[in-house]
Amino acid sequence: MRSSASGLAAAVALVAILGAFGGVPNEPPASEGAAGPLAAGLLGIPTERVEARDEAAQELLAAELDAHIAVLEYGAQVRLRRLASVMEELAADGFQCVPARVEDVDLAGDTRRLVVSAGYAQGIPENAVAISFFKSLAGLVIEVHSEWSEVLLITDPASAVPATVRESAPVPRTDDDDDGEAGDTTAIPPGVRGAVLGGHGGIGTSPELLRFTYIEGTGNVLPDQVLVTSGDGDLYPQGLPIGRVIGNPVTMESLAPPYADVRPIARTGALREVILAWRVSGGKDGD
Repeated sequence: MRSSASGLAAAVALVAILGAFGGVPNEPPASEGAAGPLAAGLLGIPTERVEARDEAAQELLAAELDAHIAVLEYGAQVRLRRLASVMEELAADGFQCVPARVEDVDLAGDTRRLVVSAGYAQGIPENAVAISFFKSLAGLVIEVHSEWSEVLLITDPASAVPATVRESAPVPRTDDDDDGEAGDTTAIPPGVRGAVLGGHGGIGTSPELLRFTYIEGTGNVLPDQVLVTSGDGDLYPQGLPIGRVIGNPVTMESLAPPYADVRPIARTGALREVILAWRVSGGKDGD
């Protein structure tokens, strides 16, 4: 027993001596891998080569970080210019506007909602509309708190937006477009009205679809026609683009009731910012 204890004490002392002379380092080398300055010296590799390699790697990493920051800054400038342009257009149409950042997205189950960073403190009223940076309808404010609000997206099953087929006019660009507006000069029969309902795209579809139903009026509903808010009711102002009709043409006699699938113009599940807008007294609609 005594000899075993003596052997253990000797081993501990040997480890301590080796540690003092660098044979058993207490911490790993400062450089990554086995070619750190200490290991390089033990292996006969010039320390200068290792330090030069580490310096080059740091310079490359810094250059990549600078390039990434430059891309983000350019994107932010583009978005700010677009934001200013859309807010000027909305103000000219009689809206009061407040930009808001998307803080949270709730897409669990059938829910399609956003939490945005503006509330009573920023003057947001209930039933303000949420508009994308491309001036298309994204949803409706249904709950307002001091510093944040909850937005019901148009893709939520609880969403129902009175809509009409827009008459001959340019098709608004989508959030994916990089160039100017595409032209849609199809003549639209007046008086085609209905409601755009959410919750018809299936869970997980990208992009999710809407449904234009309760259609009444004369004429057909054709692919690529643009649906806009009709202004019926008290929630949505008139003329905001909602989506494009997809699929086959729909006639008033072909289905009972007739309906059409619609692809939303706003990328509702990928929004990072929205504009919260509402009519001010004396606006164009006389609200």
